Amino acid sequence: KMLRGSLTFCPFSDDVRGCVPWGCVAQPLGSVADVVASPLSAEASGFPRSLELPQLGLAPEEAGTLERCSKCFAYINSYATFHNRQSDTWTCALCGNFSQATSERYNGSFRRGLPELVYSTFECLLPCAHSDGEPGLADGPLYLFVVDVCCSAQALQTVVAAVTAALDALPDNVFVGLMTFEERVGVYNLHASQPAVKYLRLTPECALHLEDVFPLDALFVKLGSRRSEVRQIVQQMRPVGGYDLAAVGFCATLPSTVQARPARNLGDTLSHIVSCFERAEDDLCVRVSCFLQGIPNCGPGALRPRFRDAEAAAASHTASTAASAAASTPVSTQGSETVLHVPELKSLTEQEASALLKPQGDFYANLAREAALASVCIDLYVLGDSYCDLSSLAVVCEETGGRLQMYPSLRYSHLILDVQQWFAVSHAFRCLARVRASNAVEVLRIYGDVLRDQHQSEVLQMAGWDAKKTFCFDLDYARGTDLTPGIFEEWPRERPVYVQLAFAFTRLSAEGVLERRLKVHTLKMDVIYEPSQVVLSIVPCSSLHMLVQKALCYARDAGLEESRLALKDWLQDFTKMGKLALEKDQANVEVLQDHVLNVLAHDVFASGDLHPDRRTVLMHALRGMTDMRLLLHFYPFLCMFKTLHQVPSGQLHINPSLLESLESPALFLLDRDTELDVIYTHHPESSSSSSS
Repeated sequence: KMLRGSLTFCPFSDDVRGCVPWGCVAQPLGSVADVVASPLSAEASGFPRSLELPQLGLAPEEAGTLERCSKCFAYINSYATFHNRQSDTWTCALCGNFSQATSERYNGSFRRGLPELVYSTFECLLPCAHSDGEPGLADGPLYLFVVDVCCSAQALQTVVAAVTAALDALPDNVFVGLMTFEERVGVYNLHASQPAVKYLRLTPECALHLEDVFPLDALFVKLGSRRSEVRQIVQQMRPVGGYDLAAVGFCATLPSTVQARPARNLGDTLSHIVSCFERAEDDLCVRVSCFLQGIPNCGPGALRPRFRDAEAAAASHTASTAASAAASTPVSTQGSETVLHVPELKSLTEQEASALLKPQGDFYANLAREAALASVCIDLYVLGDSYCDLSSLAVVCEETGGRLQMYPSLRYSHLILDVQQWFAVSHAFRCLARVRASNAVEVLRIYGDVLRDQHQSEVLQMAGWDAKKTFCFDLDYARGTDLTPGIFEEWPRERPVYVQLAFAFTRLSAEGVLERRLKVHTLKMDVIYEPSQVVLSIVPCSSLHMLVQKALCYARDAGLEESRLALKDWLQDFTKMGKLALEKDQANVEVLQDHVLNVLAHDVFASGDLHPDRRTVLMHALRGMTDMRLLLHFYPFLCMFKTLHQVPSGQLHINPSLLESLESPALFLLDRDTELDVIYTHHPESSSSSSS
């Protein structure tokens, strides 16, 4: 579904709800395989059940005929009721207000079988702005590749292969641009037959804007007409002269002969890109993919290498010890590049690991807000093993709906396949979501890669989105601690609670044309009055999703240890509450308990030897995962095949007794979301495994 509740019912009060999380998980562009025809049956209305999302069949200019409540502005839905067959007056399910239908579409004889009155989820077209006259940048998505060239030739070769794979995967009707950055910004003219680069020194004091030197029409080119030429230009990119920065980023005590290195001005580069699109006249759909090779070390977005300080504190190094260790750091030469080999990173204490989760300053937070308001989605691909302080950079991806990926030196090849698969799927741009709920409840905190409007807290902005991305939000009682009616308003005790999500987005259609669409889903929750009923109504996957999001936010605010303690306290309270349910109804309780125990044992909530940037990437990935992917991440799925034609047995545990009981070879598959472990037993007494 587009909207899934952590409970199938609505608890009447805080005393009834107890410690169970209450809210919804939203996957606006997810699969519609479980769209339900409610409350009317599909057969009675002439609509067969199908896997395709119900379409209203309205032209974009007719989208205004879709009725909305005159009080709360909720869209008409399958739970709205008309007074009678001939009446045009309908009652809003969310607020109970009476509204008059103004469109002939809802006349008594025409409204039978309308998708919005039959299905809980429907979709329609909205007006979409296009360029006047000749095709322009407003007629297609804009993909800008920004490459860090302060790197080794091997790393840049990997990035070149990844960008080339992205170009091969993108459709013809998109516009692409190419930029590089170090201390300067290099802007490529993709319209030229030969590589032509303009290098600019962009500083905050510079009165010259990027578009003044290189207009957007010159920066971007339509991919379908120059795909082979763009590929050739990309493949001729070269790194700047200097040292390999695999270790220099956090070794300030290195000799002066080694400290001279190319500057990496990421802050100015992204700031001028965002400002360029802020001043654009048209509503453009923009996605910026930035490939970073090390920590930004110059300009307004320069970051201090904090990981060196934490490492030194953990090992209790003195200044003299650090200097001698730096002096003895081995240096080797590969070709014309100098590679520094730094000793293995030491474990961080709990306090140091938690401190590294907090960003340095607010430069990138402000940049992220500006980018989101300008509808610029920013992806960040980080290559190498050096510390880049991604806890400060991650907000740029989080608030714009972008991706944050990290590829160590031994996994460079994964970048190419990942980028190729990513750009082969459809992306949404300029997304706007609105969450509405019944008068009796309200939306509290929202978790995920969204930007909440400062004036209307229920309005969410996302510069970019995709089908596998989710966000979630808490629900609470608007009148205090229960659903008791107010003094001047009647709220029947048995009246259900409704939550509606409206999601507007722009995407490239199958015909290669930008189109604006609106998806609406309305969720109904009947009210329950006993704690035992609440336990039975738990949806383990959605509840786990909300618990993980709360724990991630708490880890950033209060630290890893406090986050684990909060989860343990919740688990104790939930165990006591679960005893209220009958023994035969303990399934949901036990499943959720197992899931939370796996969360507590996960690396993301422990100090250990986990690299700070790796922890940030994991936390970012968990923020937007679907329920099932999140479950696989913490609770891998193991299945066994005895033959290729046999239905596999799921959720097994490999142990000696199981292996001894096998009379023939068997194949085990362990699905861990991002990795698939293959285990093949040749004989009952032995086994071998390999991962891919």
